[in-house]
Amino acid sequence: MSKAMALNDSGKVVGTSQTANGNMHAFLFQDLNHNGVADPGEMTDIDTAGSYESGALSINSGGIAVGYYGGDTPPKYRILEGPPFS
Repeated sequence: MSKAMALNDSGKVVGTSQTANGNMHAFLFQDLNHNGVADPGEMTDIDTAGSYESGALSINSGGIAVGYYGGDTPPKYRILEGPPFS
């Protein structure tokens, strides 16, 4: 299961997606070949904190995503680092 939370002007999408072990992780989707389908390599796990739960909430036009991690109450918020998104 995946849930998109934001879309930037370049067509990059961020949100949360369930991993194979059932945890929710932040993701970045880029339709690199513009076919409208999530092909291998186009959806990237951007949980760089190594936590069991994370989510991307927004992405700006420069490709910088922000979100939360840790699953704590209240959650911890940060800029999600990782591959260059722009």
